[in-house]
Amino acid sequence: MAAGLRWYVSLSRWKTITEDWNVAMSLIQPEESERINQFVFKEDASLSLIGRLLLRAGTAKRTGATNNEINFDRTERGKPYLVEPSLGGCGLDLNVSHQGDYAVLAGEEGMRVGVDVMDCTRPRGIASLDQFFTTMRRQFTEREWHQIRSPSSEEDKLKLFYRFWCLKESYIKATGIGLSHGLQRLEFTLDPSSPWKYGADTPSCSSTVLSVDGIEQTQWSFEESFIDRKHCVAVAIEGTCHSGSFIEVTVPKLLESLAVDINMIDPNHWELQKKRPSKNVSCLNSDNG
Repeated sequence: MAAGLRWYVSLSRWKTITEDWNVAMSLIQPEESERINQFVFKEDASLSLIGRLLLRAGTAKRTGATNNEINFDRTERGKPYLVEPSLGGCGLDLNVSHQGDYAVLAGEEGMRVGVDVMDCTRPRGIASLDQFFTTMRRQFTEREWHQIRSPSSEEDKLKLFYRFWCLKESYIKATGIGLSHGLQRLEFTLDPSSPWKYGADTPSCSSTVLSVDGIEQTQWSFEESFIDRKHCVAVAIEGTCHSGSFIEVTVPKLLESLAVDINMIDPNHWELQKKRPSKNVSCLNSDNG
């Protein structure tokens, strides 16, 4: 079994967006380009497009399929899946997330996988951290809130909040159950001896344990790491953790890996994108792709 895929793309480092946009939009399925064209803000449209490219490039790398052979659909709850998951006989499962400056991809063969990335900085527009936590109180159990509130600094409290959020989102996205499942039914127990901080020497495999309705889920493992100092990421795997590190890829490299049909390029896509306003607001917004 091949090692899992762990890729990330930085939106701020996409310097050739003007030249790449129409090409990139021509490589994805028409229904996905329509979804992207509905976004109000530049950042949301850009990160969503990158997520679609990550899914297609990851599939091409693992299966050897051409872009025209790759077809994704979505479950009732919006999770993208390969219409032909047996491409190459590998049973590939892929998941993407985007938030802040990054879009990320996690992929596994023969195992369900989910990923979530979060910007750990304080959301704009909140009067106080206590107020923010109060609005989110139903998302975590009492034990989890005790761990979140235990540090003395606001920065560390926020990081723990986002750590738990990433863990829950990664599992929900791997299973495809959706937020309606009830986040308090999921409880994560952290190992205080397991390192969780930004740094290249920090292992991504964690000893974090998940319980659902009070029953420990021993078949699930979790990778936890940082893309940079303010973006944390969690990967849920229905199987054994590989301790895989995320590798940076660029949009031009993704485009190179997918064959472009110049007859399918629509110049109007960029005209719409450049008219969108910028958002520049930090908020809880994890996307299935």
